[in-house]
Amino acid sequence: MIARTLAVGAVALTLASPVAPAVAAPTVHRPLTETVTAAVTDRLAAGKVPAAAYAVVEGDQVVTGGYGAGVTADTPFVLGSISKSFTALAVLQLVDRGAVRLDAPVTEHLPWFRTAGAGGVPTVRQLLDQTSGLPTSAGVADLQDTGRSLEERVRGIAMVRPSSAPGERFQYCNLNFATLGLLVQEVSGRPFGDYLEAEVLRPLGMSHTYTSVDAAREAGLVRGTVPWFGLAVRREAASFPGALPDGYLVSTAEDMSHYLRMQLGDGTLRGKRVISADLLALMQRTATSTPAGAAAPHTDGYGLGLATGTAGGTPLVAHEGDVTGFHNDFGLLPERDTGLVVLTAQNSFLLDNAAAYTAGLAVLSGEEPATGAGGFWSRYLVVDGVAALVALLMLLRAVRLARGRARGCRRNSARRALLGIVGAVVVAAAATVGLVYGGGALVQGYPLDPRLLLTSAPEVAVVAGLLLAYPLVASLLRTIGALRRGRQPGPAAPQTSAPQPARRSAPYAVTTSALIRSS
Repeated sequence: MIARTLAVGAVALTLASPVAPAVAAPTVHRPLTETVTAAVTDRLAAGKVPAAAYAVVEGDQVVTGGYGAGVTADTPFVLGSISKSFTALAVLQLVDRGAVRLDAPVTEHLPWFRTAGAGGVPTVRQLLDQTSGLPTSAGVADLQDTGRSLEERVRGIAMVRPSSAPGERFQYCNLNFATLGLLVQEVSGRPFGDYLEAEVLRPLGMSHTYTSVDAAREAGLVRGTVPWFGLAVRREAASFPGALPDGYLVSTAEDMSHYLRMQLGDGTLRGKRVISADLLALMQRTATSTPAGAAAPHTDGYGLGLATGTAGGTPLVAHEGDVTGFHNDFGLLPERDTGLVVLTAQNSFLLDNAAAYTAGLAVLSGEEPATGAGGFWSRYLVVDGVAALVALLMLLRAVRLARGRARGCRRNSARRALLGIVGAVVVAAAATVGLVYGGGALVQGYPLDPRLLLTSAPEVAVVAGLLLAYPLVASLLRTIGALRRGRQPGPAAPQTSAPQPARRSAPYAVTTSALIRSS
């Protein structure tokens, strides 16, 4: 009774009292660098990236980290085309010192330089902003021979026919920066790697950045990977000294944070001037328009060795880098005094390799990063499913042909089967040409290099190879079946009840018959 009275009283008191306002949960404001780091690592996990490193810069504050077993911010990664921005910086240093003129023809320092075309000679500026006229495809094919020296690569341009006049339009070409690297070497009188170490890397305090892949390997270079049907297959980084200026500089997230801080400032770092503020601003200023994302996500322009664009309505300076097994990105938002670099040991045509970087960049620019699982397994389930279906259908068809059960197989003569082989070869050749040129034009604007397809999207190469090889294999099986049937004895003649004509006997048979009848 007492308990009931107390309960009723409590209810009455509650109803009579004013309703207490709900207490809102306190809003937790995480530091910007922490939010960016969370976005980056979430996307790395979603993309099944086996190894990565990152650095976030906000003013003088720097946060770095590694992702994956044994990976730290001091683990080296091959930078790919991010190397081009360092080469541009080296060239602009020589411009700063009066040793090179931006609008001088490259022949002023490389008198033997020429192309296979009849057009003019590109200037140093046109090499820097990728408007030399050299086609993108020439720079891709050139990278397949890792034994060539820097000078051999540049002299090889004599065999390249420009696809436009110098200064006419943007065409991303690795050979532009190979030429600039050789120019630095000729003007400075030092090997390009030695100049870069002394004049760029050392002043920036980039003590874990390497101009040699072999040296970086001894220092713990992470092994790149290429997904093969969803499995990470390790790929050893090539040692290619001749491509140092355009793709083979090796660095770490920690060292790259030094580079970003210099780029966000006035060309100095820790009191050491690397480049004048005016030339640094020129480097980051748009010189020519480009297709969207041609040199980095969210960019549509190119300066002198750097891509330009906007992210969240804020001006962006950036560059990406790709080599077999590695994809890397860095971006600067000068108005916000922030920057981000993400280095990954994974590269595939089938993946959004820049997903972690773009997620972090979205946070830096004040936007919400894209959500989702990154599409890794969804993409590879589709790819694996298509590959398995194609292989199964081809196998079943091949078994039927081998057993001679396919429709039309019995009607094929050996001649028709041989003609089928010729036709299959023609079809396969035409399909290959269509894939290389037509597919390349649709995907990237220039022909695909089959060797590059094997290293960057091996599962696509496998499926394409099966589709191209099947007509030839089917024709061979038909031919074998026709030849085997041609060697088999024909069926016995059918028996009939019609009377058979009398056979003429030999003389000795007639005599023998007469003797038998007379006995």
